[in-house]
Amino acid sequence: MLSREVAFPRWARRSDLLPGKSFLSLKYLFPVVNMKIYKYCRCENLSWIETILSKGLFYFCNWKNLNDPMEGYFKYHQSDHAESELEKIVNGKDSLGVCCFSLVGDDMLMWTHYASNHKGVCVEVDTDLGCSPQVSFEVIRYCSHIPLLRKRDGSNRSAKELLSTKISLWQYEHEIRAFCSGAGQQWKVGALTRIILGLQIEDQARTQLSLAFGSVPVTSASLDYSENRVII
Repeated sequence: MLSREVAFPRWARRSDLLPGKSFLSLKYLFPVVNMKIYKYCRCENLSWIETILSKGLFYFCNWKNLNDPMEGYFKYHQSDHAESELEKIVNGKDSLGVCCFSLVGDDMLMWTHYASNHKGVCVEVDTDLGCSPQVSFEVIRYCSHIPLLRKRDGSNRSAKELLSTKISLWQYEHEIRAFCSGAGQQWKVGALTRIILGLQIEDQARTQLSLAFGSVPVTSASLDYSENRVII
């Protein structure tokens, strides 16, 4: 039997948010809190970051361009499903644009893997989840195995559900994903509230990006050596 254990990010365990609620869906959070989410950015492509900073637009890619080699995969028994059912699910995935964020901005591994070894930046966004007609959000569910498409599911297993489930190896990312209809688009997902500069950002990148900061507050990450963590 496929394990359904889910590893939730740190904020989901806070009892003061919604006592007794399961955080399988963000729909319970909509009336409660405007979320702050984080986009880690490399500085190799400064024009991309400048677009985010100057216009507040984030790029939504095709799911096949994401870095997990098991992204979007699911298991099924061939005898349980018609070809049309599987085709509907595959086409559903291809019809979506995806933009990946994190629920935390102080993860050392995230700075290393997604912000050029701390030479990049992290963009903090205050977003009113669920209110945009173009964009929807899903918190990633981390499981021990990729999803199993059961016979009773038919083609009703949604593409967003499959693209919001990853193996537990990735749980350090504390990921939340934004979805839109169709890849290759740019959308606003909320208000930019802070730009966090990496520990080792280079002077040239700092100078060039400063022209696009506008009124967005800028802070610099630091290290807490006593607790071995990044402070933002």
